[in-house]
Amino acid sequence: MSTVHLVLWCLIEGDVTYFNVTVPVSRHSHRPHSVKVDAPAVDDPSSFRVNIDDENVVHLNSAQELISNFWPDQPVHNRLHVYIKLPGGIAQHEQEMEPFLSGRFVKDAPSTVKSDEACTVQKEFIERIANDRPDMDAHLPPISLTYKGFGCFRAHMDSQNNHLMGRMPKSKAKSEAAIDEFLREMSRFYDSEINRAESVRESLNEIWRFYFQEYEPCKFPVYRRRLSSDDDDDAVGPPSLVEALIKVKNELGTTNRDGSVELAAYYTQFLESNTSQESRQCFLFPALGILILGAHIGFYALSFTKVTRLVTLNPLLPAATWSGDKWARSTLMKAFQAACILQYHINKDTAEFMADRLPHPPKGDLPYVNEVPAHPPSGKLHFETRVEGCQVKDHHLNRFIYSATLGKKKDWVVVKFTKRYCLPLHLLCAEKKHAPRVLGYGVVHGGWHVIVMEWIENDPSDRENYASKYFRRWSKDLKKLVDGFHEEGFVHGDLRDANLIILKKNPKRIMLLNFDWGGDVKSGAVHYPAACRNSDLVDGYDLEITVMRDNLALDNTLRKLEAERMEIDED
Repeated sequence: MSTVHLVLWCLIEGDVTYFNVTVPVSRHSHRPHSVKVDAPAVDDPSSFRVNIDDENVVHLNSAQELISNFWPDQPVHNRLHVYIKLPGGIAQHEQEMEPFLSGRFVKDAPSTVKSDEACTVQKEFIERIANDRPDMDAHLPPISLTYKGFGCFRAHMDSQNNHLMGRMPKSKAKSEAAIDEFLREMSRFYDSEINRAESVRESLNEIWRFYFQEYEPCKFPVYRRRLSSDDDDDAVGPPSLVEALIKVKNELGTTNRDGSVELAAYYTQFLESNTSQESRQCFLFPALGILILGAHIGFYALSFTKVTRLVTLNPLLPAATWSGDKWARSTLMKAFQAACILQYHINKDTAEFMADRLPHPPKGDLPYVNEVPAHPPSGKLHFETRVEGCQVKDHHLNRFIYSATLGKKKDWVVVKFTKRYCLPLHLLCAEKKHAPRVLGYGVVHGGWHVIVMEWIENDPSDRENYASKYFRRWSKDLKKLVDGFHEEGFVHGDLRDANLIILKKNPKRIMLLNFDWGGDVKSGAVHYPAACRNSDLVDGYDLEITVMRDNLALDNTLRKLEAERMEIDED
């Protein structure tokens, strides 16, 4: 039998403060449809049996004693909500709330942390910087979805537009000259890191001066200060905050320290010293990181979401050119334009946050997007992504699907973020009642497609439970559906059983999901992503999605459903 994962969502209240913790638990596929246990008395701490060990890890001794009907109608959207009160005398302090801020990268001087030591720290879950190493940070959305400015950086780099803010520069030659001077200075050899840093400062000042003064939207004061007393690097921003950090290394191969990790460590130390825990919980404190490694420059996104997040915005670009081929020049110009756009957003949003004018502070662990064009077109569709409704992504690290609510009625919907989507195919299947209705659709900065669709009540165990009764109906409907959109010129690309759900209120109806890889073959060949190596879908290196491959995947899925039906019949 299959196992379905639940998330135990706990509100833990202590003498000083409260915090949330998620605990993964499991249930059997044939569990009861509801869980109802007498609610424990919240005034009696002994009812909860919570222990905190020497390392401030919360241990729940008996899950059965903790599950309550404090929130009715358990479980809700695969979540069990419980209330826990810490035993008297246990105080949770700030460093216990944010254990990352007591780690090696924060307490030690960043310049003393060697690369091999940084690798060791990165293996510690609590102390590690969220930089997708050694594994993807699956609990966080893509950086372009956490903050609009980061998405604008990527959008500008991916666009064909070489003009800042979409406008023609007043003096194109002036901007090119500033970047050419930077390339020349960075291609030189320097006797010391201090001398290179001084040259970097002068060259960057010329570039920033052009972009920040030439364009009205980018006019804002820039404050500079040293990263540390024994360093020659810079931080940019208001006195108590940091909006950009610049780290300089003299040559690429002459250091045993990771410059990007140093950027993240300095950034975190600034936050730990100059911001409150309350502000860190409701604002990302986005920043731009600039790393100079000899004749190479790279741009990074920095933000704080319970841990420091470090994401590469573009790879290291060379300042040196070969045989007069100056391809890096145009790329660097575009990167500086994108960095200017990002700095504009950071400065604007940070100023608003400091003035307490942001109506809804960004949530670092959720996408910032909260509206898309409604479908059918009727204005904007506003939604609120819910923390307690986040989809579990443990088994699909590259899928970002969230629960959300709409309007005053707080109706539940599903919001999906993906880099590729075939909306016409989804609409065609929804019209035939074999896919969730599309309520809203749009594309945001960074090239992310946002699809808001109706919430379908379903239980994965229903497919097994009803297979013996409705398999023939499901098989007939699926074949008709797939043949229908094939005749219209569409292919789906992923007709595996994982993309099928059964309606809880109408189990004879089967629905198809996941239209990411679909496409219209009438407009040209449709292909799987280059990284797709699933043997159920592709063979060898031919990645074209065809009608034949769709039919083969559907046949395999129907055989699997029939096997489930036969297993239930035998039981």
